[in-house]
Amino acid sequence: DLFVCRVAGNFAGTEAVASMEYAVAVLNTPLILVLGHDACGAVDATLKALNDDKPPPGHIPSLVDAIAPAAKAAMKGAAMQQGGEVLDKAIRQNVIDNVAKLRSAAPILNAAVEQGKLRVVGGIYRLTTGTVELIAQG
Repeated sequence: DLFVCRVAGNFAGTEAVASMEYAVAVLNTPLILVLGHDACGAVDATLKALNDDKPPPGHIPSLVDAIAPAAKAAMKGAAMQQGGEVLDKAIRQNVIDNVAKLRSAAPILNAAVEQGKLRVVGGIYRLTTGTVELIAQG
């Protein structure tokens, strides 16, 4: 059985954290998987918005704001390193950041992690192969 909470860019906003708290506190869910995927359009849109310094239309800027820290870290790292895809790095960083956010979300999720009742892990779904690469385990 799965309890699924999806949002473009797979970030843990207030409603997603509350949903995960419900899953853990009420349904006794033992595992949360933050699952990004390669070629993520929401992360790509964030990179473009930051590069162009032009916000996208409608409510999409809220997605950009949530994903921006990972995108900025990837952009900074890419400028300092040779090779590598900024999009791939941003997707990976976004997963890692949201795993950390959920692991430390007080008072419910962090307590469940500390008590050994909950694991929060991250992975990236590979569209071409259908496989998941685990990148943040705990």
